[in-house]
Amino acid sequence: MKQALRDVDDTFKGIQSGPDNSVVTTKVDVPKASWADFRRHFGQWKNGKVLLGTSWSWFALDVRAVFSLYMIWSLTPPLPSRSLSTVLDLTPPSSCKPSVSGLRQNQDPSRSIGT
Repeated sequence: MKQALRDVDDTFKGIQSGPDNSVVTTKVDVPKASWADFRRHFGQWKNGKVLLGTSWSWFALDVRAVFSLYMIWSLTPPLPSRSLSTVLDLTPPSSCKPSVSGLRQNQDPSRSIGT
């Protein structure tokens, strides 16, 4: 802790300090963990319930996020350019009836365009 405080003070003063050689460190050989170690540790109820509760909480949050996105997407009206039903449905609505009020009875409709 004292070394950390000295390092912070030196950093603010602009002094670069090297490693503290007065601290003795010892390298310890730690065995590699295995599945048997995992089962032995989490097989105890006091450790297993923590793992189970944490896993369930993250699962529930993920499901909630996906469900919320689904609800938002289902309530948002689709864009006309992306709606497959509007692209494939080529029939006009029933309220849209062709109007012939400006045409004479014997006149060719193709000739009246632009005149």
